[in-house]
Amino acid sequence: MKFNQAVTPYAKQWEFPRLFRVFRNDGVGRIIPIPLPVINERIFSPRSYLRGVALAKAWGVKTLDNGHLIVPALDFEFTNFFYFSVLANEWRCWEADYLPVSVQGKVVLDAGAACGETAMFFLFHGARSVISVEPNKERFAVLKRNVEAHGWPVDCVNDVLRPEHLKMGFDFAKIDIEAGDKDLLKLDSLPPCAIETHWKEVTDAFIEKFGMRKLSSRPQCVVLTNAVRHQ
Repeated sequence: MKFNQAVTPYAKQWEFPRLFRVFRNDGVGRIIPIPLPVINERIFSPRSYLRGVALAKAWGVKTLDNGHLIVPALDFEFTNFFYFSVLANEWRCWEADYLPVSVQGKVVLDAGAACGETAMFFLFHGARSVISVEPNKERFAVLKRNVEAHGWPVDCVNDVLRPEHLKMGFDFAKIDIEAGDKDLLKLDSLPPCAIETHWKEVTDAFIEKFGMRKLSSRPQCVVLTNAVRHQ
C-alpha cells in the first residue's frame, strides 16, 4: 500500500502486523495489512493519525529547525506530532475526564504536563494557576517556552511526581504519569484528582483503596476520580 507524502509527513516508523477486513462496494471482503504509524513509541490507529494530520494542515502546523512542531494560531510548540495529536484528538475527552469538578478560580496540579497542553486546557477552563510537573527535559524546556511566551500563571517543575508535590497548595490534580501511577498506591490518601491508570490490576487497586470511580475507559487507559462534585 502506497502513501503519498501529504499523508505521511510526521511518522518516521511504521508497523505492519495489523490486518483489517476491507469490503468492496459489492460486499466482497478481503484481508489486507494496514501500516500503522509509530510516533514517540506509540502506535496510532489510522483514524486518529489521519485526523491529526488533517487538523495539523488545517491549523497551519509548521516544522521547526529542531524537528519540533509549532501551531502558529496558538503560538504553541510541541516536541513531536504525538503531543500535537493528543491535543487535537483529546480536548473533548479532557472536558469529560479532567473536569469532574469545576476548576474555576482554583489552583491545579498538572502531573505529566508534557509540553503544557493540559496547563493551557485548565487555564482555558478558568483555573487561577497551574503547577506543571514534567520529568522529561526536552518536553520541560518546551513547556517553559510555551508558558513564557504567553505569560501564563504556571509554575514549572522538572521532576517526577513525588509525595511532597502532593502537599503543595492546590485544589485539584490531574495525574497522568504512566507507570508511576502504581507508586501512588503506597500513600494513605489522595487529594481531589483525576488520574489515568494503565493496567487493570492498578485500576482495581485504586478503586478498592481510595474508593475512586471511573470517569471513562479508553483502549489505552482508564480515568478515575475521587473528587466530589458540589451541587
